[in-house]
Amino acid sequence: MFASEASGTQLVCATLEFDGGSGNALAAALPEYLVLKLDSIPTMAGTLDWLFSEAFGGICGREAMMDRLFELLVIQLLRHILTSRDQTPGMMAGLADPRLARPLSLMHDSPGKAWTVAELSAAANMSRASFAEYFRSVVGQTPVDYLVSWRISLAQKRLREGKSIALIADEVGYESPSALARAFRRKTGTSPREWVQEAKRPR
Repeated sequence: MFASEASGTQLVCATLEFDGGSGNALAAALPEYLVLKLDSIPTMAGTLDWLFSEAFGGICGREAMMDRLFELLVIQLLRHILTSRDQTPGMMAGLADPRLARPLSLMHDSPGKAWTVAELSAAANMSRASFAEYFRSVVGQTPVDYLVSWRISLAQKRLREGKSIALIADEVGYESPSALARAFRRKTGTSPREWVQEAKRPR
């Protein structure tokens, strides 16, 4: 379907940036695009109406309101994806899976812990072999690879916040800054320092 200028159609765009770009675990789990009928998601339609009203109303405080409403819209969108059955492998598919939601939440809540496959499989009430195979088929990574990816995503967020590599290493489960730097380079292809410098460059 195409809309002409005469139809009065308006194109409205917004941008959401993830720390780490496409390497962010959440960004990687999202589909390339979604086409949604808003009448099937009434709560999202209501948020969009409010967002558009703020965007075109010119009222004092509109930018702050738009930022908050857009955050709410993203949460509603993520909820919709979680309840959808046609998900691609990734974090969202794992969180939507009754057996994998708990082990994933454990890794998210305590990334600094040295999680073992045995502990995670017990949380899923599965054998280690079955859990490892099932996790990879749903999430697209092994449990160990996923944990490393999650840790590096958190490290990128902390680096943007200006925290030192030593504090970050302790928080995300590495025994030293050099150990984190090695894992960081393996995942991103750059050192933490290089990554921060690149992230600060104007787009």
